[in-house]
Amino acid sequence: MALEIRDANRYGPLTEERLQKLEAKLKGRLPDDYRVFLLRHNGGRPTLSRFTFTVDGEEQESVMEWFFAVHDQPYEEPDDWDQDSGELPPYFGQPLEEVWADFRSEKPKSGVLPIGRDPGGNLVGLGYTGKRAGAVWWYDHETESFVRLAGSFSEFLSGLSKLPPGDWASWLVVE
Repeated sequence: MALEIRDANRYGPLTEERLQKLEAKLKGRLPDDYRVFLLRHNGGRPTLSRFTFTVDGEEQESVMEWFFAVHDQPYEEPDDWDQDSGELPPYFGQPLEEVWADFRSEKPKSGVLPIGRDPGGNLVGLGYTGKRAGAVWWYDHETESFVRLAGSFSEFLSGLSKLPPGDWASWLVVE
């Protein structure tokens, strides 16, 4: 099964000009593989979403629930969202730059741009400066720690695999 991105461009396609505005805020150019992804998909749900990593010698796994989109649409999370409604969670609409601003307030020197999240609210990020530059990281919001997932965005995408059968949330792609 090849990786596909569902709900790509849900908040509109990304232009080169708008991407350059993001990079100006970051004070640097994003890796080419991630730039291509954003310009093609600008967020979405991967059909292959499972990823594994090691913490303290123990293999762990998580799910890439959603890639954040770059957009300027207003975002407000309603109080009455029903997870059994079949609708996508409203937090999927949170703009990438807003997530980054929130994250930067907690981890101002991390050099990591949040690019997606898992169902537990942990972030998947791309290093854009410093010692984490170019690599993909998983950020555990409970322990406030980073775990390296891949040396590049392309490597991360190629390491994603199909979710096994199970009791998954309806918006996760399980085929």
